[in-house]
This record gives sequence, structure tokens and C-alpha cells, in this order.
Amino acid sequence: MDIPAKRYAGFMEACREKDIVFYTVQKAVPNIVSSYPAIDIFVHDGWLKGGVYKDVFDTFHYTPRLKMNICDGNQSLAPFFEGHLNWVSSSRTHFWYLYIRFPGTPVVYCWPVWVYTNDMAVLSQQIEDAILQRGECYQSDTTALFTEISNTIVYTSAPIEQELSLPGFAVPYYEGFNRSGDCYWLGIYRRDELYPLSFMLDVCAVCLETRIGELYTTPWKSIIIKGIDHAQRHLWDYILGKHRINVRHAANELNWQVEDHTEEGLALKRYLIRQFDKEDVRTYGLCFAIQTRARSSMFGSVLIRRQQNKNPHRLRTLDRYDILYTKDFNPNSTEYLLFRENMEKSFIGTYLVSLSGACQYPYSR
Repeated sequence: MDIPAKRYAGFMEACREKDIVFYTVQKAVPNIVSSYPAIDIFVHDGWLKGGVYKDVFDTFHYTPRLKMNICDGNQSLAPFFEGHLNWVSSSRTHFWYLYIRFPGTPVVYCWPVWVYTNDMAVLSQQIEDAILQRGECYQSDTTALFTEISNTIVYTSAPIEQELSLPGFAVPYYEGFNRSGDCYWLGIYRRDELYPLSFMLDVCAVCLETRIGELYTTPWKSIIIKGIDHAQRHLWDYILGKHRINVRHAANELNWQVEDHTEEGLALKRYLIRQFDKEDVRTYGLCFAIQTRARSSMFGSVLIRRQQNKNPHRLRTLDRYDILYTKDFNPNSTEYLLFRENMEKSFIGTYLVSLSGACQYPYSR
């Protein structure tokens, strides 16, 4: 939330009075990212239901300091390996794969056993403490990490019966009114990735009036509202119109990941989307990420990365960019391949159009 400076003290005091936990940007800890919003709209089968997610969340009695992902292995709404501790459901009921990505590295380590649902939180806390204290040592000797943790706590595990097999990736169309069973769900996306407070208050008012108990945020910085009755759809049409919220953006605008709180990244995204529109480019099966900060971890099959410059006074017109793509254009891969490097901003769109064609027709690569 962006809080005006003159209202900052009052906002903090109001949060404390209502026991609302908040963090300033400088002290913020990462949220747990999950595929919970995908239940019943993008995922219909399997043992991982909404109640299981809630049971898992309830077991976390501590605030994680490392990034954590909790995902169904049969969906593509949420990234699998962008966290430091990445839990992925297995084919066996209530057992999970755990993939550890050490902070500041692309290296992913698979925990040697499946872990039972009820023990995910306690194991996560122990692993997090160990990594934050001696991460560099364990990065070069992951067996030592497994041995130490297994000797420290007791948790229910099972041998891994098969390697993780992820579904083919395609960004689901997460926007607009869509039917789900006897109801609708509504996906809302904003180009500037900001939602006005007045709009959110109206959303909450309609949810209360229609007995909708949850709002869902997604890794694509969108909002999903489920369980909209057909007879109540006009209420949502009204507030969308009142706040001039468009819900039918082009697909090539929805498949982007940009760092939080970075106008530079958003400006580059808008610039490149205009290039795509001009060329009428098909981007199906691709998702794009823009990285402007050295240590940020981005999710995408194509990565536009600004080269880091140590001179703070250098003109932005002198910035240079690299384009990378993942092996087989799979955004869940941690292996990036260099496509073009040291480019001026004006050339990025041209090369992205070329790369998009290579994805649609692999033999042309």
C-alpha cells in the first residue's frame, strides 16, 4: 500500500489498534506464494483441495524470512521454483516434494524424501534457520544439510517414488468474467499494477453483501473473486464501470512479470507491448520477465535483463540490455540461454519478435 507521508503515523496507529500486522518496505518479509487461487478454476482434479491449503497455512506459526512457494504440481498459474523453499504436491496424497534454491543463486536442490503435509512448516523453519546461519556451507554440501536437519527434528517422510513431472506451461487467461460450474469467477488486472483504495472498498462491500468470503491475489499481480452468482453479476458490472476497470486486455499484455515497485520496469513493459501490438505478435506459450535489479529472481521463459551500472549519474539512454530464454522456453527451468546481449532499448522489441517466432516454430531456431 502506498501511504501519503502526512497520513503515515495515523495509518500505523490504526493498524496496531486492530492488531493488523504490517511492515515498512525496508523491513518487509516475503509473503508465501501459492497456487491456492487456481483451485476450482484452473485445477479441478487431484487431492490438493482448498481445505488442504488452509490446513498447511494454519501450521505456520512463524513468519518466514525466505521466499516460499506452495504449489499444486498440476497447474501453471503460480511459479514452482522462484522461492527459496519450494513445495510441490506429489502424486501421493498429502506428500510433497521440496526444492531448495539457495538465496542469490539459481541452483535448485531436491530434498531426498517426500514430506508429509503436517510437517511442512516445522521442516521449513528448521531449514530456513540453517540456511540463514550457514547457507554457504550447505550450498556446497547439501547432504550435510539433509543429515543435520534429519538428526535435529522428527518428521514424517516417504521415499520419492518418481521424479517430479511438471505439466506443459501455458499462462492461463486469468482475467474477465468466466463460468465455473453454476457460478462465475472474475479476474481483474491493472496495467499499472495498482488498485485504488476506493475500488477495493467497493469490492469488499459487494463481497459482504453477496457472502463472498475471500479475495485471491495471484503472482501476476491480479485479483480473483470466485463464487459470483449469476443473479449478482450486475453488482460487479456496476463497480467495474464506476471505476472504469477494463477486464479484457490482450493476452500478450497479461504474460509479464515485473519487479515490485519499479516504474522503470513497468515503463519498459509498456514500451515493448506497444511494439508487440504494432507487429501483431503471437506470444502464446511464452511469459516475459523484466529484471532491473541485480539480485531479483524473476519468473519467465524470456528474460529482459538490464545490465548493472555502478555509476549512478549515467544517463538512462546509455543503459544496455540482455535477452535470455529458458531451455525449451519452459519458465520453470532454471537454465537460461543467452539470445542477445549489450543492446540499446530501441532494439529489444525487434529481437523479442524474432524470439517469439522461434518459440512458435522451433525448427527455425
